[in-house]
Amino acid sequence: MDQQQKNKAQTTPQPLQHHYPMMTPPPSPLAIMPNPITPAPVELAKCYRLLNHGPTTLVTSAHNGVRNVMAAAWAMPLDFDPPKVLVVVDSRTLTRELIEASGVFALNIPTRAIAETTLAVGTLTGRDGDKFEALGLATVPARTIDVPLVAGCAGWLECRVIPEPHNEKRYDLFIAEVTAAWADPALFSNGHWHFTDAGSKTLHYLAGAMSDISIRPLIDEDAAAFKALRLKAIQDAPTAIWPTHAEESSRTLEETSNRIRATAHQIVFGAFAGPVLVGIAGLRRDPLAQVAHKAVLWGVFIFA
Repeated sequence: MDQQQKNKAQTTPQPLQHHYPMMTPPPSPLAIMPNPITPAPVELAKCYRLLNHGPTTLVTSAHNGVRNVMAAAWAMPLDFDPPKVLVVVDSRTLTRELIEASGVFALNIPTRAIAETTLAVGTLTGRDGDKFEALGLATVPARTIDVPLVAGCAGWLECRVIPEPHNEKRYDLFIAEVTAAWADPALFSNGHWHFTDAGSKTLHYLAGAMSDISIRPLIDEDAAAFKALRLKAIQDAPTAIWPTHAEESSRTLEETSNRIRATAHQIVFGAFAGPVLVGIAGLRRDPLAQVAHKAVLWGVFIFA
């Protein structure tokens, strides 16, 4: 074997032996679903909408008989025509090796119903064995690339890498063109998401854990939580918040309720991880008619 062949053998991922300890895998995505999903094609011009709300993704890859899946929160749409995406893949991962060898990957968008499986995917390493087998992950074939798609997800994007060696080496950042996109038609159609229940919502990564984040206007009953988060904001960034800690502490809950209550000129939004308020942002509009089109964003804080 000459030196060139030796180098190729060293850099090409080889089929893996399984070294996972005995474990009980989470329920298969197909076992969770009462009826298997028949993916519907998504118009490429609108496929960015599968990602623009920031969901956690499962990146699948394959080459030379080796396949892998990893969880990735840093994925986003980049362009419309042709559609492109960005994803960050650490240089130490098996997924990185497979993508570099094959030039393709898929972004799978899991739902809350398979959150346990998604967390397990992000916990195990593909270097110890086939995670699909270890976790009982069912797959469906992609149409334009030779990569498995994770069954039971809400959406899928098949991607072909656009080589950018500098970005890949320095920032672990891959740019890819979307060659095909699919979605569960019960959850995404005509370019829009319409989640049917809590289990069908996509997952989002927050402060070290995937969480189902909901955002809504705050109401009087949120006053205590709002006050506590404001005090945390002042503690963390005292120069960014106008009231001092003492001034904010002295406000009564009634005063705080009046402050967050929605009116014709203001509204305060809260981001909730389950029942916990983790983010706040206020929007205030001037009541004068000639400047009513202007608004001020205030009090933005996210606890992470």
